[in-house]
Amino acid sequence: MERKLKKRDAELKFRVALESLKGDLSINQIASKHGIHPKQVTDWRDQLLNEGELVFTPKTSLRKTKTDHEKDDLLLKIGQLSVEVDYLKKKLNC
Repeated sequence: MERKLKKRDAELKFRVALESLKGDLSINQIASKHGIHPKQVTDWRDQLLNEGELVFTPKTSLRKTKTDHEKDDLLLKIGQLSVEVDYLKKKLNC
């Protein structure tokens, strides 16, 4: 029997994570209040703590990071292909 995953909106996740950070209620109380598993509450809280600084990061610097990773990946691929071409040239000339 398959269970369907419920998709939660970002607003609910944010509210639950903030509520868990306040510490007024326990994780179990928050989970039962919103009808979710306690592990989900701690996951959302940890995600907010780890990635919360992205809210204040300018969008342009996020784009640069993504393109830098893509550029690095492409340079690695070019290097790998260059080595393969050189190897094949040596083998064909023998």
